[in-house]
Amino acid sequence: MDQQETKNSILARIRAGKPSFHPLPEVPCYGYPGDPVANFVNKLLEFDGRAIKFKTRQDAIEWLGKQPETDSGKKVIYSSADGVDGNITEDELSDLHNAHRIETCVTDS
Repeated sequence: MDQQETKNSILARIRAGKPSFHPLPEVPCYGYPGDPVANFVNKLLEFDGRAIKFKTRQDAIEWLGKQPETDSGKKVIYSSADGVDGNITEDELSDLHNAHRIETCVTDS
């Protein structure tokens, strides 16, 4: 048997041994009582986080620009908020092992 035949034989055995597809079970979504934003803020505070409400988006962006926690030269920042740049990307976070590097997270409510 030559190299190509050996390769094809191995691949055929792999394909033959592949388990059949089974759909994932349906998992019910259970509601969580209370206001979602208030719940998030309470959990954030339990982890020594900070939640600040601003009158306008521009006020928030200006305030953030003055904070040492958002100095992207010194801190690892994740931002999903428009107008606030982070320095860790969604691609990097596709491997959740990288999430521990985040020092500051900026998001919209």
